Amino acid sequence: MSHEDSCQRERTCLGDGPEAGRSTTAVEQELRVLLILSALMSFASISTDIYLPALPSLVDALHTTAASIELTFSGFLIGFRLGQLIWPFE
Repeated sequence: MSHEDSCQRERTCLGDGPEAGRSTTAVEQELRVLLILSALMSFASISTDIYLPALPSLVDALHTTAASIELTFSGFLIGFRLGQLIWPFE
């Protein structure tokens, strides 16, 4: 059996470059992790874009002041940033 046949059958070779010898499943897994983390990081900006235009409606719906609604947004930002600081050290 030739080396090429072995690589095709087991999906373990990626060429002659620095990736040679790494399994394609490991590369696929790394790409999946990268995509998942990218999607998770986009939640902060999406949440901000949804939350800020809704602030006046929240004030009316909850019968409260704009300052108290703004505190909830501050809490969200603080919690999100603290989560980013804590996660890498876990």
